[in-house]
Amino acid sequence: MFVKEEEITPKDLFGDMNKKSDKKSDFFCFIQNITVSLYHQNRDMKPGQLQNDSALDFILAGNSTVTFLNTQSQNRFTFKVTKPKDKDLHYVSVLTGADTFTFLGSIYNNNFKSSKKSTIVESAQSFQVFNFVFNKLKAKNLPNVIEIYHEGNCGRCGRQLTVPESIVSGFGPECLKKIKTL
Repeated sequence: MFVKEEEITPKDLFGDMNKKSDKKSDFFCFIQNITVSLYHQNRDMKPGQLQNDSALDFILAGNSTVTFLNTQSQNRFTFKVTKPKDKDLHYVSVLTGADTFTFLGSIYNNNFKSSKKSTIVESAQSFQVFNFVFNKLKAKNLPNVIEIYHEGNCGRCGRQLTVPESIVSGFGPECLKKIKTL
């Protein structure tokens, strides 16, 4: 059954992990969420919540790692978005193991799509979550139950953030100057 984007809720995408199902895809998502939880518990992180109006800039900065959290279900996915130099293209990967990111798709011309090299199908929960949040950020109408966090590293260069203002913005002072001049 086809569902219009307006009818999709965060719970539809992030799912209800308390619900029992014998589907392989649900099992994979369950294992993925456990892996993501262990990743976050075992990392020395200084996370910072990003404001919705600046989250898209952070995600597309070139070397970002973000976590999308559904505050109702407490389910979350962590994504890495990288940009090759001199290209208007971004590669999106999802955390699938302790330190393992698996290629999910690409952002080109401000549109997120799967590609031939993606091993994760478009119907996968992680793909649907990234697509939903990315499109809602572009439209400036992300539901309040979804929060976006950076991992304590600059979204542009990847260095650890230590300046309090940088931890809030997600960009180091030098990278912020470079981004503002673009």
